[in-house]
Amino acid sequence: MNRATSIWDFTPKARLEGYNEVNIERINVEIQRNQQLGKEVRGRIAKFQRCIATYDLHMVGLKSDGTVIAVGCNNDGQCNTGDWWSIIAVATGGSYTVGLKSDGTVVAIGDNKYGQRGVALWRDIVAVVVGHSHTVGLKSEGTVVAVGDNYSGQCNTGNWRDVVAVVGGAFYTVGLKSNGTVVVVGVGEDIYGQCDTNDWRDIGPIDEEKFLATKQRREQEKKRAEEKLQAEKRREAEQRREAEQAAEQRRKVDQWIQQGLCRYCGNRVGGLFTKKCKSCGKPQS
Repeated sequence: MNRATSIWDFTPKARLEGYNEVNIERINVEIQRNQQLGKEVRGRIAKFQRCIATYDLHMVGLKSDGTVIAVGCNNDGQCNTGDWWSIIAVATGGSYTVGLKSDGTVVAIGDNKYGQRGVALWRDIVAVVVGHSHTVGLKSEGTVVAVGDNYSGQCNTGNWRDVVAVVGGAFYTVGLKSNGTVVVVGVGEDIYGQCDTNDWRDIGPIDEEKFLATKQRREQEKKRAEEKLQAEKRREAEQRREAEQAAEQRRKVDQWIQQGLCRYCGNRVGGLFTKKCKSCGKPQS
């Protein structure tokens, strides 16, 4: 991917160095084009994410013409999607498959032990997700409907409002609200704390200015950390060098003392009755 189509490279900042005022308008037009292209690229990626799904033993693919293909275990008929059409998103549960149609209705096939396929009356759905045996639909008005296994309360979404995205865990359901907070039901299966989102804030799509500011701050923090690490390494190396020099000096002094030489300069000391060094004049203890 070249620089013009890089996902994260759609920033309102212009590199104006080397340009005169005549080119500024052209640059701003290019910036707006890149911003729009960035939105389109991210939109395409979001759409692609809804085109393939898998769970346990079967996989489902949404084709560009709105039909659906499936492979894998078909013991409950979860791969019998050959007559589906006008599908815009797919999702897979334990042994069943769900498809969201362009008119906002939902189709499902496969295991229905817990009523997880009870979506025939759903209308105005904009997103559909599944857990192991429960199905969740997000309506355009921001409310959420759910059917299927409710042993852990994973279908208790009736009082949710202002939801903009949903995710289905195996036995719990997660909703992202328009204010950036997250709601969860089905916490009976919160064995590993995966539902502890009460203090989450500002969750949502990438904000380019915030993203760039955070990236710049993290890069500066990383640079400072690297500089601190290098300084510590230099200090440790200097300490080792000083310790080695001190040890070498002690070794030399010990040799001088054993040889009857001056402990300070290594030269000969005075005569029999004087203990002063002839060179440095320091007394020898």
